[in-house]
Amino acid sequence: MASININGLSLPYKQLLLLDLINQNKYSIFGISETHLSIKEGRFLNKEIPTYTSFWSSYTNSRQAGVGIFIHHSISKYIARSHNFNGHIVGVDLNFRNNPIRLLQVYFPTAEKKQLQKEVQEEIIKLCLDTIYKIILMGDLNSVPNPRQDRLPPKKSSIPESQLIKFLISQQFKDTYRLFFPKKSKFTFSRADSYSRIDQIWTNISVTLLDYTDIVSELQLESDHQLITLELTLQISQSLPTKQKSRKCFQWKKCNKEQLEKYANQTSQSLQQLQDQLTNITSQNQLNLL
Repeated sequence: MASININGLSLPYKQLLLLDLINQNKYSIFGISETHLSIKEGRFLNKEIPTYTSFWSSYTNSRQAGVGIFIHHSISKYIARSHNFNGHIVGVDLNFRNNPIRLLQVYFPTAEKKQLQKEVQEEIIKLCLDTIYKIILMGDLNSVPNPRQDRLPPKKSSIPESQLIKFLISQQFKDTYRLFFPKKSKFTFSRADSYSRIDQIWTNISVTLLDYTDIVSELQLESDHQLITLELTLQISQSLPTKQKSRKCFQWKKCNKEQLEKYANQTSQSLQQLQDQLTNITSQNQLNLL
């Protein structure tokens, strides 16, 4: 999955660049912040990429804020419901059998917009607490977990910059980038000589299911933000029971000498074939196939 602040998606050529990126990389889930699109415009854009289902949320002024999320058809059948809040939150509940997930794409307001920030934060907290689903929250949080490490020039403080991030930490959510890169400084946003990692992916899913995360740059999307990604392994449907192999049972007391000798010869040949195969094995995958 991936997420990016696109800095406006109203221009047709930027729409084409984004759709090409999604198609070429075959993302299962792709979230967008600051779309500057109405819900109607977002749905119209979805017609250009028919292998995905999309959900959108627009702000009162549709040329500000706005979030969207694309879900590939291979998993869209698991969508139980969607969430939409004032152009700053869009999400879906994915009803996977063993790992139900609530996925939220967020554009968190800047500190100057105190009332709006409070409203968005309250809705995020509600969506995180009022559910049995595990949460994946991704997007532009307009704040960093550790200003000393996540900003350049670095700040003196290491205290999280927003109450939202403090809440996520208090609820045992993991900052996925820091799980894989605890000491590395890499940034998702730049302006002039200032750099920061304000785009993040947080989750309370078991870390054993998380495979990798990254910050991807040089995408030619004309945004001052970088793409953030997360790879994870989930069992989304119930596995079919394995068919038991049939076995032969021999009644040794009823076998004659000729039958026993024939069985001994067949067993010796089978063991020799297995030994020949074992000597040619060079990897764990080849061993698993025996």
